[in-house]
Amino acid sequence: MPPIKSIIQLIKAQRAGHPEQFIAEVREIIATERKLGHNKTADELEKALGNPRTMDHQANEMPRINQAASPSYYNGKIIPLSKGDQFPLVEVRFPQTSFREIVLTQKTQNSLYQILVEQAKKSLLAQYGLAPLSRILFYGPPGCGKTLAADVIANELGCPLLYVRFDSVISSYLGETSSNLRRVFDFATNGLSVLFFDEFDAIGKSRDITEEVGELKRVVNSYLQMMDNFRGMSIIITATNHENLLDSAIWRRFEKVVRFDLPAGPEIARLLQLRLKGVYLKDFSIHDVITMFTNLSYSDISMICRIAVKNMVMSEHLQLGENDLKNAISSFIDNRP
Repeated sequence: MPPIKSIIQLIKAQRAGHPEQFIAEVREIIATERKLGHNKTADELEKALGNPRTMDHQANEMPRINQAASPSYYNGKIIPLSKGDQFPLVEVRFPQTSFREIVLTQKTQNSLYQILVEQAKKSLLAQYGLAPLSRILFYGPPGCGKTLAADVIANELGCPLLYVRFDSVISSYLGETSSNLRRVFDFATNGLSVLFFDEFDAIGKSRDITEEVGELKRVVNSYLQMMDNFRGMSIIITATNHENLLDSAIWRRFEKVVRFDLPAGPEIARLLQLRLKGVYLKDFSIHDVITMFTNLSYSDISMICRIAVKNMVMSEHLQLGENDLKNAISSFIDNRP
């Protein structure tokens, strides 16, 4: 049962007509229940809460898309474009992914919970002159959940995800990349959001590499300075698949570093149970085939499951056999670049 203090805060928020505070308190309870291992209670609370974006949030806390406006606008602000080719620098997303839909190691999940709990307790932290985590680095092999984790954080906070690929920010025009970055950060000051920079290694390569000390060094420095000086409400998450390309000065600028590893046995089992839910297995169990998926990423395993189930359906079979999974793995590996 939630502590009496949390229940009192909920009642106060509801009576005062502060829906954003009410949602924050519920999110705090959900995060606490999950940390205690009370997943059923947390799931029931999430189901009862529903989609917070359908509630009447304050404009400065939960920005909404202007349905009457052009797709080039979000919440009254123009989505920034690169000057060179007029390509959108930011993609505004409203993720629906929850913790129930992803599988991660317990250590990684705990890191995500910490981010959410600190956001839920930001008013309490402010009383002591402290701020919640908001400068975060995700790193690890591709396909291990970095983008999905950013989706989950945005969904749990009931805010949009501002997705930025670094290859869309980098410009061939001298000095234009820093200008693109500045427009992205300015755009992110518009209320609460998760500002997600994907493939950071596109510009964050080691500044010791002699052939890249010119414009690249200025871009990296500009990014770090803009991140340090950012005063908006948004959480800035930076992701890389190649952490070995980042120098130590970059790592020190982040408040929280979260590693995403390839799945081990327990994670493979949970993911297979999730992806093969509702499928009848023929003469084998999930634990019989775990070793077949060793050294594969979460996205690889999910794709293999989709291939196997699709082949089962197309063959008009009613059960999935172990050989179906083996054939799906072979097909997947053969189609790899």
